[in-house]
Amino acid sequence: MYLFLELWSAKESWLALSETERSEFFQKISDGVKDILEPDCKAIGWAINDPETAARLDYEYLALWQMPDKQTVEIFEKRIQELGWFEHFEQQHMRGKEISIDDCFSHMMGR
Repeated sequence: MYLFLELWSAKESWLALSETERSEFFQKISDGVKDILEPDCKAIGWAINDPETAARLDYEYLALWQMPDKQTVEIFEKRIQELGWFEHFEQQHMRGKEISIDDCFSHMMGR
């Protein structure tokens, strides 16, 4: 399995859209990624970034996904770009193969 983390904030272009335009955009995104996300991807969770977070990154929202493999993540990344997501949102990603805490610590020790 692969973990995929999205961090994003709205751009001025998003803020300038009407409520109807925003709804239509979200529908386009939902419809456009449905074939990728179903049935093998799982949204672990969504959150609004807590303003009191220590060493807080300057993004307003986050989503964490579990996807079956790197190829699925790459397809998802490409699709949201094609659908125009980045026209309205500043976004950064992190992704990687899901590993155990022991494997993570072992990697860290080898650095």
